[in-house]
Amino acid sequence: VHWFSIVNSFMLCLFLIAVVTIILMKTLRRDFTKYTMTEQEELENIDRAADDSGWKQVHGDVFRRPPHLMQLSVLVSTGVHIAATVACVLVLAITNTYYRQRGTTRASAVLMYVLTTMLAG
Repeated sequence: VHWFSIVNSFMLCLFLIAVVTIILMKTLRRDFTKYTMTEQEELENIDRAADDSGWKQVHGDVFRRPPHLMQLSVLVSTGVHIAATVACVLVLAITNTYYRQRGTTRASAVLMYVLTTMLAG
């Protein structure tokens, strides 16, 4: 057993969790203090309220239609189709259904491409 690699991976995961936690705490601390202000503090900081940034500027954009909706839907559905085809071929490869005769990978890829066309619309 490679104990050094296991311990190294574990320590790296802990380090990355700590970094993400610190970044989130620094980011969210300002929002938490802003939401817990009293009315007097809000009146004093009213000029800074217009300087909101981040998700507050785009919170209404999720309901807006994209400018090229048809192109977006075609690209997304094509990506889903190809991803499903690749996933099916990989599952077949993992279950060792290949390597019995020549060309089975190519034939199953074409078959999976045809069978997953319903995902593309």
